[in-house]
Amino acid sequence: MPQSPPGNRRLWILLLCCTLLLGGSLWLGQALLQQRSGDARLFAPLPCNPEQLRQGCSAQNNARQIRFFIDSETIDSHAPIAFRIDLQGFDPQLVEIELQGRDMYMGELRRVLERGSDGQYRVLGQLPACTTGLMTWRARVWITEASGLSGSWFDFSAR
Repeated sequence: MPQSPPGNRRLWILLLCCTLLLGGSLWLGQALLQQRSGDARLFAPLPCNPEQLRQGCSAQNNARQIRFFIDSETIDSHAPIAFRIDLQGFDPQLVEIELQGRDMYMGELRRVLERGSDGQYRVLGQLPACTTGLMTWRARVWITEASGLSGSWFDFSAR
């Protein structure tokens, strides 16, 4: 049986290790997301197109409403993006936004939003650069209250 040269063997071992690391990272990211949302009360967002992001997209469950806004003129991964959340029917202890690629795992960017004098929550975030051009991102909004965790998600595209 012919033996492969040592260089080819090292290459195959390296490729196998990289594949295992990538698979493990994807599995861990998904497991952490499920753990985070496992006990949460999530409500689905209402249909919203990209032009509506400046006027606000919403998710509603009875008298509770989450409105998600992007206040930046352009939605670009090369510049900070201003996110704003308006809540109705909540008594939040903490409001967070978690950004991640919807169709491609690009890591997670989590930020705590600060409450403004108008009662709305704001934060600046910047997306990792994507070399594929236009990419769809998912913003998960998490609201921590004494009664537990609630939230929703909103999709948007950025270059």
